[in-house]
Amino acid sequence: LNGPLKTTRVISIPRDLAVKIPNGTVLKINGLYQFGSQKSLARRSLGEGGEKAGLESIKGQVEKVTGLTLDSFLMFDLATVQKVIDDIGGLNVYVKDDIHDTRFPTDNGGYETFKLDRGLRYLDGETALKFVRTRNSARGDFDRMERQQEVLKAIKGKILSLNPVWDFPKLWSIFRTVQKNIRTDLTLGDIKAMWGLVKNLDLEKIETLSLNPESGLVVPGKIGLAYVLFATPKQFDYANIQKAINSFLG
Repeated sequence: LNGPLKTTRVISIPRDLAVKIPNGTVLKINGLYQFGSQKSLARRSLGEGGEKAGLESIKGQVEKVTGLTLDSFLMFDLATVQKVIDDIGGLNVYVKDDIHDTRFPTDNGGYETFKLDRGLRYLDGETALKFVRTRNSARGDFDRMERQQEVLKAIKGKILSLNPVWDFPKLWSIFRTVQKNIRTDLTLGDIKAMWGLVKNLDLEKIETLSLNPESGLVVPGKIGLAYVLFATPKQFDYANIQKAINSFLG
């Protein structure tokens, strides 16, 4: 995030990226939070909470993969996004391709059909959540990342369009939702400063580096029966990824 230049660069790490933790266990990177949280149960006598251990596990591996130092973290779940979207009255989002997902997972472990036609569509919170979660497309998780960014752009635009006086109830509801559901080590002053930068950014000009097979930085593989992505040219050697990130960030 570069305030003076009004530019944003985003690095997207796929959830299926395989990483090896210190004890030699190989996990998908999206399993680190749960693994770290469970591991901390044995250390409760030391006062270390599961959430803290889970976050530290993610932070350590992301730093190892990217070669970057992470100064802070901000974590939220998709249910928070759904509530914020409903609080602001829904979104208008352009759907690039027709979506017809006959195996969209339900909360009870089953499946349902999710359908959305191409074009400009109004989405309430529930539909927007399905829009960003579905993997029924040629590029799977990578199309999903693009849809998530599209929704974030729309949320930002909608929030900035609200009037601080007439729309105060909506803004207050958004604030309460975020306050209750986001985990971060940023201070209130940090968040205010970041918002001061973000609100003036052109989100259409966000530059993204996605660690997908098309980039040549990762290749598909298997751990048992599970689909994963391995770094190239060696499975747990992230030198190429780090070189690409350094070049991307300039």
